[in-house]
Amino acid sequence: MEKQEILNHIEDLSSQQLYEAISEGVVTMDDLVDTEKLGITKRREINAYLKADDEAWKSANNSGTVTAIEDYKTKFPKGISISIFFKLLH
Repeated sequence: MEKQEILNHIEDLSSQQLYEAISEGVVTMDDLVDTEKLGITKRREINAYLKADDEAWKSANNSGTVTAIEDYKTKFPKGISISIFFKLLH
């Protein structure tokens, strides 16, 4: 989905879908907030996804094991740090 399509359909998309769009670099949280269509509940849910993603990545990265990083990929296949994951594997 392209940026403008996401921004036009914020109400129709789940917080999970919006988190994934942020993770994929299609939109930013600021983009979503600026539309004034992002309700407080979705905003909190997206922030919770982003926080969980960040904490999982930090934990996996700090462990220094391939298994931990692969676990991150399993839990967050569209996570914000997934590009770093692929760089580490190659």
